[in-house]
Amino acid sequence: MMIILITGVSSSPGYKTAISLANKHEVVGTYNEHPINIPGVTVVKADITRDSARLITDYSLT
Repeated sequence: MMIILITGVSSSPGYKTAISLANKHEVVGTYNEHPINIPGVTVVKADITRDSARLITDYSLT
């Protein structure tokens, strides 16, 4: 199983990608302004232009 990061998970393409991968992989999705709940996906509020280091240090593998 891979850990997959999807940026912009609250967008239509991001959401559809997360849904399709969540049952086979561990999926982490980021959003900036529009919170979303996707079953089986860890969703994190982050501005990847500013918070990329925080994403790496704060996310712990399960």
